[in-house]
Amino acid sequence: CQCPCINCNRQMLLQKSRSAFCTGPRAPRRCIAVRASATATKSAPVKELLNEMKALGAMRFIVLGEGAILESVSSFSAARYTDIPNKGTLATIANADKTFECHLYLAKLKTAKFAKTKAKHGDHIMYATRFVDGEGKVLVSCLLASQGEAGVYDAGAVAAWDALHAKYGDEVALC
Repeated sequence: CQCPCINCNRQMLLQKSRSAFCTGPRAPRRCIAVRASATATKSAPVKELLNEMKALGAMRFIVLGEGAILESVSSFSAARYTDIPNKGTLATIANADKTFECHLYLAKLKTAKFAKTKAKHGDHIMYATRFVDGEGKVLVSCLLASQGEAGVYDAGAVAAWDALHAKYGDEVALC
């Protein structure tokens, strides 16, 4: 597992039967440790975060492309993982009726950024989690989705997002 901290960028150290840890100056707050075990993989912490995001309920998934923006609403509740030979683990987030599918190559997700901002239109707070690649490009943004009225979220969604933000901080390295 490699730590992509700006000030660190060193190989994380694994010790048998102990957690991995980063030796860089930002390690205590920014890096997710991976437990060393026979089943530990490079994507295990990413899966951990995605699984924790199931508690957030409805999310607005936003992908910015060259000349297009795609937005749709779903949740992480049915996230599943598939190992693809020569490509790594693929996370699939999909609605039961297949009207929405999002596929994420876990190896490409290097950082998760949590941001709470005032909406550009309206007087409410937006709660965003952005997944960023190794070059700093946002691959997908996931915002708590308003239910009907702007700023009205699923019951418990704001508390769950705040708990993730408190646990991981504004930015967390993924590996």
